Amino acid sequence: MPAAFEVKNGRSAFFRPSSLLADVARSQLLDNATRAAFFSALDTVQSDFEHHRVLTALTGRSDLAPETAAAMLASGAAVDSDFEAASFLLELVKRQSIEGNLRAPFFRAVDSISSSFERGRVLQAVAKRADASPETLLAVLRAASSMGSDFEISQVLVAVASNHTVEGPAREAYIDVSEKLGDFEHGRTLSALEKSERRK
Repeated sequence: MPAAFEVKNGRSAFFRPSSLLADVARSQLLDNATRAAFFSALDTVQSDFEHHRVLTALTGRSDLAPETAAAMLASGAAVDSDFEAASFLLELVKRQSIEGNLRAPFFRAVDSISSSFERGRVLQAVAKRADASPETLLAVLRAASSMGSDFEISQVLVAVASNHTVEGPAREAYIDVSEKLGDFEHGRTLSALEKSERRK
């Protein structure tokens, strides 16, 4: 996408493609006629920081269509920087629910993050949402299970147990993940689960 010029107060201002896309994201509602072209243009932005900046502009909207949110998540999964990808997902989690049709594309984006620390902070944010469903908690636990750090995994598990009653398949997954941890983290996560069950 070529660079663009816009006249403001009688002066021409130079815009990078990402700046133009961010302006479009803030000012225009993406629909079936414009969504594909917008995200095709975003695919050409090579800077992970700039890519994240455009996605952030979209997350600030209160009128996102589910199709646009899903396209945002697919675009976020293509960001190479774990920090930038995680920061985008955190912004999304703060602003809206990821239940229903957004759950699958959200966790595909989470799976693209290889850093245990960055993935862990996203999963903890999801676990702290009051509206996280049992299905979402199960997805959180599955996403945590492949992380390489026992400490970061335990942080996620404790966040789940501290904020929700863990039952059914989610409880089974919680115990399975916990049993793969070292003794200290294993004991810590089981203690958090016991406290959660006493709150029932």
